[in-house]
Amino acid sequence: MQTMKNFFLAVLLIIFYAGSVQAQCPANGSDGAFINEISNLLSEGEFVELVVVGDPMNPTANVDLTGWILDDNNSTTSGNGNAAGYAILGSCLSAVPPGSIILIYDDSASPIASGINTANDGTPNASGVYQIPISSSCISGCSSNPSASGTITSAYLPCTTPIAAGAMTWGPITMANGNDVMQLLDPTATLVHALFWTRADNTGTILDYPSSGDANAVEIFQTTLSGESVQLTCGSWLSDANFNVVVGSSTPGATNDADNQALIDNIAAGTACETDGSGALTTGACTTVEECGTNTEIYTFPAN
Repeated sequence: MQTMKNFFLAVLLIIFYAGSVQAQCPANGSDGAFINEISNLLSEGEFVELVVVGDPMNPTANVDLTGWILDDNNSTTSGNGNAAGYAILGSCLSAVPPGSIILIYDDSASPIASGINTANDGTPNASGVYQIPISSSCISGCSSNPSASGTITSAYLPCTTPIAAGAMTWGPITMANGNDVMQLLDPTATLVHALFWTRADNTGTILDYPSSGDANAVEIFQTTLSGESVQLTCGSWLSDANFNVVVGSSTPGATNDADNQALIDNIAAGTACETDGSGALTTGACTTVEECGTNTEIYTFPAN
C-alpha cells in the first residue's frame, strides 16, 4: 500500500513540475517572425529582413507565414501613411523552419542592395536564407489603404484592390526618409513587430501610428532614416536598445553580427524560450546563452 502511495505521490510531483515548466515557458502561440533588419541606403535598393520564430511549446516546428502582411506607415487609425497599399506573403512560406532568414528586396532598384546574388532567389539556400524579390510569385499585395473606420481586421481585410501574385512592386512599402514605419502584421492584421522613426510631422504634431504604448512597435530614435540600415543585435527585438543604426552599409540575407548569429542559432535550436519574467530558468526548457559578449541572459519570445 505504501508503494502505491509513493507511486501516486510521484505522479503528482511530475504533474506539478510540468505545470511549473508551463508557467515559466507559457504557450502563447507567438510563433511567426520579427524584423531583423531594414535598409534605406541612398545608393541602392531597399530591403526588409525577417527572422522566423517557433511556437514556445513546439519551438522547432515549421511556421506558416502565409497571409502575413508587410506594410509601411498605413494605419487603421488614420488610413493612409506614406505609401498606399501593402505586401502579402504567399504559400511558398507555409512551412518555414524557425531561425530562417527571409530577405524581401526591391528587385527593380538599380542597383539592388549590395550583397544580394539574384541567382539565389527562390528556395532557401544551405544557410536557411529565403531570398525573395518583391516581384516574386510568392508575394501578392494590395493597393488600397486600410480603412480608418474599420476594426483592425476589417480595415485591412479583405483587400478592395488586390495586386496579383508576381505583380507586386516596392512602391506600396517604400521607406520614407522621415516619419515612417516598417511593420509586420499577422494574417488577422494584428501588429506583431514594427520599427519606426519619428512620430511627429513638420509642425510637431504626433502621428497616429504607432499608437501610444504599443509594445510591439520599436522607436529607433532617428529623426530621419536616409543612408542607413537598422540592425538587431541580441536579446529582445522589442527593445530599441538592441537595434543599431548603421551608416552606409547593410547585411542582406546574413546575420548582423556574432550576437545576432547566437540569437538566431538559439531560435533554430529551440533553446530560446519565453519566461514568466522572474529570471529563473526552467530545467530542460529554457537555457542560458552568452549574449552581447559578456552577460549571460535569457532570450525571450515577444508576447503577441
